[in-house]
Amino acid sequence: MFEKTNVTLETCDRALAIAFSQMTPLEGERQIKPARLTFLRKHVKGGTFVSPTWAVVVDKVTTNRYRANGQHSSMVLAELTEADWQTFFPKGLMVTIEEYTTDDLVPDSFLIFDLFDHPISARGNVDVMNLHRVQYKDLDDVNPQVLLNLMAGVALHEKSLPKGLFLPARERGVYLQKEENRDFALWAAQFSKTLHGWMLKKAGVVAEMVGDRRVDQEIADKFWQLVFNESHPDKDHETRELSRTLKEWASKPKVSQNRFRQEAAKRWKTFRKEYATASLKLNYDDRSMGGPAEATL
Repeated sequence: MFEKTNVTLETCDRALAIAFSQMTPLEGERQIKPARLTFLRKHVKGGTFVSPTWAVVVDKVTTNRYRANGQHSSMVLAELTEADWQTFFPKGLMVTIEEYTTDDLVPDSFLIFDLFDHPISARGNVDVMNLHRVQYKDLDDVNPQVLLNLMAGVALHEKSLPKGLFLPARERGVYLQKEENRDFALWAAQFSKTLHGWMLKKAGVVAEMVGDRRVDQEIADKFWQLVFNESHPDKDHETRELSRTLKEWASKPKVSQNRFRQEAAKRWKTFRKEYATASLKLNYDDRSMGGPAEATL
């Protein structure tokens, strides 16, 4: 049986950080994760490291104290020099220390450990994207998961540009600062409820959509409407072929996003060429016959 018995808010200095980082850990404490340390160091250097929360477990039987949470953050703070503390925490840093007391350490260790950073409680990338989304009223009706999928495509498109800005999943809400990307999201999100709405989960497909629309918005709109709905009257048309091919590949685990993108690009180029040819013919017919005409691609 265990219970939370105390919570204190203390001024954290280098000495406290060192003492906590060297405290005997609760048996079974997770191994050090370099990526976690890098993440915390980035926040320290960037001035965005805020008050951490650490936890101690007190064994009633032996009165021994064990570190239960705060391994990585205390290590990062402990490695800083006194000069670093003055530079990055000029006003001091507060730390919350929670204390748990147990009368049976072995069975309670797992239960106490499971209180911290549980995956179910973690704020995922969708949650972060939603924080970005709510800053733009025009995106009110766009599902944050769909938005995250679309920005993965934007990221892949940016990666292919000479001076593109490629951002990791956690930071892709930054792309929404550009009106061009918000406009794209509003347009592409409409396809989420179509026959092939699953395609929006393929970054390679979305990356091609981004590029196509920047080349020729009118033709891209027509092309992708046909692809997502698989609705061209000619069952052997390029757009239907693309829909079927991508659907087949989606069931295979080893098809890369670049391959999805390349296939879409190939079909797009054919469609665009057909569309240009049809437009020239329509213009010729219109001049010859004195009336408007309409083509179906």
